[in-house]
Amino acid sequence: MLTRRLVYCLLSLFLMCPAVMADQFSMMASEKGFSPAEIEILRTTSKLEGFSELEYKQRYQGPIIDVLDHTHRYGFETNERHENLPTGKELVEIRKTAGVKHTIMANRPNSYKAIKKRNAPEDPITFASHFESVSALCPADFIALAAKGYMELAKQDFNSNKNKLEKGLCLGFGEAGVIHYNKSLKVPAKGKSVRQQGEILSHLDNSYIIDMLKIANKYKKVVHIHIEPNFSPRGVNREDEVVKFYKNSCATYKNVKFVLSHNAMLPPKILGEIFNYCKNVFTQFKIMHGGWGMYWKFHDLNIINDFDLKLHKRWAHIIKSHSDRFMFGADFKIRRSKRISYEETIRRAREVIAGLDPDIQREIMFDNANRIYDLRINWQPH
Repeated sequence: MLTRRLVYCLLSLFLMCPAVMADQFSMMASEKGFSPAEIEILRTTSKLEGFSELEYKQRYQGPIIDVLDHTHRYGFETNERHENLPTGKELVEIRKTAGVKHTIMANRPNSYKAIKKRNAPEDPITFASHFESVSALCPADFIALAAKGYMELAKQDFNSNKNKLEKGLCLGFGEAGVIHYNKSLKVPAKGKSVRQQGEILSHLDNSYIIDMLKIANKYKKVVHIHIEPNFSPRGVNREDEVVKFYKNSCATYKNVKFVLSHNAMLPPKILGEIFNYCKNVFTQFKIMHGGWGMYWKFHDLNIINDFDLKLHKRWAHIIKSHSDRFMFGADFKIRRSKRISYEETIRRAREVIAGLDPDIQREIMFDNANRIYDLRINWQPH
């Protein structure tokens, strides 16, 4: 039996020597200036640590359909407003090189701010019109505008995008920001993001949500919806309410293909219950690609991996049992320069799912999106 003194010595060695715990979490935290003792406190705070991981087998080498990228309103122009950002043609070429056969562009949940300021809104439809390998979702900024009290702007935005959908200019509505918190508040002080996120706190019975679902149901379209069910800084847990909303909506609007952002940001068991109840609900997943800020913003929102870039087994189980419901979406914001490139994001996504069987990899990275969005793209090896 270990003596109390020996236990104390071993614990002290563990806390004071980062090399003893040479894991990605420790290295990232150390880079941000946290001490070994602070790192272990952070580790216990995180809701993303301690899950079993799926070991790598075979890295996915096939083509990809990326179902969620956020457009850059100047991306299709020759003269870039931001010199450090590529042109639209370059963006498409970057995706081609990375093995991405098709991209679906959408507004961000907080894109409503441009409309509120009377600026030119981000325009995924115009962007997509320039490139055969890009499609678009009609913006749903009217939900956030209504939640913020800009009722006239909400009405104008809804009518405009309803008309675009009816003309067949988009694949559906999205990314519809319904509940979106300032996730930057979760980032520990020494690694805190400078840029704070806007909040959208819509009621789930917002009339514009209902109107959007009615239109999408009529035309059998996709609705890509973003609802954050938890927010740990304020002790918010609305999982029961959100699950009820999804179940009621999928049963009422049977022709809508519901795509829930980021594996619905729910625990896999609860998402599985929604899948079992709703045959018309799917989810877009993204990877935690290594940024300190992104890690903490999503640590309590059930993302599929941590800094190790290995799929958590709890997510592997539900992906295997519901492999026809998952689609990859990088959630890459091309309107700003990034810490990590799009090519590197795709490379890491291929790595994260390397523990899954090849047929499941193909389903979640290509086949499901091709079917759900009716893209009719031929599968060709990358």
